[in-house]
Amino acid sequence: MLKTVDKALDVLEAFTSDKPEWGVTELGHHLGWDKSVAQRVLATLEARGYVARSARTRGYRLGLAVLGLADVVNRTLDVREASREGMAELVGRTGESALLTVVAGDEAVCVDALDGPRAIKYSTRVGMRVPPHVGAGSKVLFAFRPAEEIEAFLSGRELEAFTEGTIVDRGDLLEEYARIRARGVAFSLGELDPEVGAIGFPLRDRLGAVVAAVTVVGPKSRIVGEQARLERTLREIGGRISSGLAAGGS
Repeated sequence: MLKTVDKALDVLEAFTSDKPEWGVTELGHHLGWDKSVAQRVLATLEARGYVARSARTRGYRLGLAVLGLADVVNRTLDVREASREGMAELVGRTGESALLTVVAGDEAVCVDALDGPRAIKYSTRVGMRVPPHVGAGSKVLFAFRPAEEIEAFLSGRELEAFTEGTIVDRGDLLEEYARIRARGVAFSLGELDPEVGAIGFPLRDRLGAVVAAVTVVGPKSRIVGEQARLERTLREIGGRISSGLAAGGS
């Protein structure tokens, strides 16, 4: 499986501004493969939209699926840049860690993280993925997705229990999403880790769409004990980040 993925990446990386189109035989020769191998990999990528065949030349070019990924990367970079100062302020004022997450398919992925200054704190890694039913950042992102998208990613999905506090019932999750939309923030107390608590706030672009979530996270006991102050600070700073995103046209 890994060799197959490696071959697919070799094909995608062969496309450059100087060489935007390849024939099957030509690409196979370039990569040192048999023509049949190049044909199979190209056929798989074509089926997923990552390459497309020219009706005129019959050569292959990058497809629209690549453009979609590039758009996600560009928007993520914009959100990170717009959020970084606010996240640093959030850490400084709360003493807890701050995370920035975005939707990636049917999961939430952490794209930036700043650790809190306290000896006992919560740390995560950029790139960590979380399903839509667990964690403050993930829940706040998916709560504001269109109803048809929520239905699509929940359809036939088993909600994995990470702890005793994880929501594993579909009806309970939909009710939780409704509460999040009504209150404007999401809470997670021991859902992913029994000792961790978090509060998530949605970040909106100029059209009002939720494009990311900023989360304050730390030991559950501190999040519960300082909930009112943390929520108030998160709303203030998150609101300013959203205003910056709207002003920047992201």
